[in-house]
Amino acid sequence: MYRRYTNVSTEGSSPNQIKQIRIRDIIIVILLAGLVVLLLRAMPAFRYQDEQRSVYIRKMVSECNEAIENDVKALSRYNSGDSSQTLARIRSHLSAIQALNNVYMTQSKQFLVPEEQMTALVRMVDNYLYDISKGGQNTSVQQTDLSLAMEQLQAELDKLE
Repeated sequence: MYRRYTNVSTEGSSPNQIKQIRIRDIIIVILLAGLVVLLLRAMPAFRYQDEQRSVYIRKMVSECNEAIENDVKALSRYNSGDSSQTLARIRSHLSAIQALNNVYMTQSKQFLVPEEQMTALVRMVDNYLYDISKGGQNTSVQQTDLSLAMEQLQAELDKLE
C-alpha cells in the first residue's frame, strides 16, 4: 500500500536492473569520495610548489641585488686593474641566477627568467672581459649596457615577487 520514496523509478524494472542501478550508484559515490581524498592530499603539494617558487625568486633577487650594489656600481667607465675581478664576480652572480633558473625549469617546466635574457647577460659580461683583456681603455659603453641590462633583470625579478 505505502511505497518508499526513491528518485529512480523502479516500476517495471526487474530485480536485476534494480541491483545494477544500486551498484552503479555505489560505484559513483566511491569514485567521488576517492576524488575528494586525492584533492585533499594534493593541496599540500600545491602549497609547497608556491613556496618553492618564492624561495627561488628570493634567492635570484638577492644574487641580482648583490651583483648590482657591490659590483656593477663599482665598475669604472675606464679600464682599471680590478675591472676583470669585478666582472668575474658579476659573472658568478649571473651563473648562480642561471643555475637557479635551470633547476626551477627542470622542476616546473618553465623558466622564471627567459633563458635568452640570461644568455645575453652572460655574453655581455664575456664581451666586456674580452675588451678589457685586449687593452681597451674606454669601457663606458659596455659599463652602461651592462648596468641597464642588470637593472632590467632586477625589474623582471621584482615583477615575479
